[in-house]
Amino acid sequence: MKPVMQRADIPICDIFPREEIDAMLATPRATDVPRYWVLELSQARDLRDQAEQFPDGSERLIALMDSADAIHGRVHTWANVLN
Repeated sequence: MKPVMQRADIPICDIFPREEIDAMLATPRATDVPRYWVLELSQARDLRDQAEQFPDGSERLIALMDSADAIHGRVHTWANVLN
């Protein structure tokens, strides 16, 4: 089984790929990332994935990307404070 992302990976990564988030949700004991953080990262990934359907520069794409980045920023801050 491939190793699951850990809390120490958050400060050095962008928003985790969907596969990584799904692995953390499926096997929560395999990661030290708190479940609430995983749910937040999942929401950020959902927003990023939705943004891909909009053309570059569109208001909706920018809004979705900004929201995803804000969520990721919160989790990134929590990880830096608690690591």
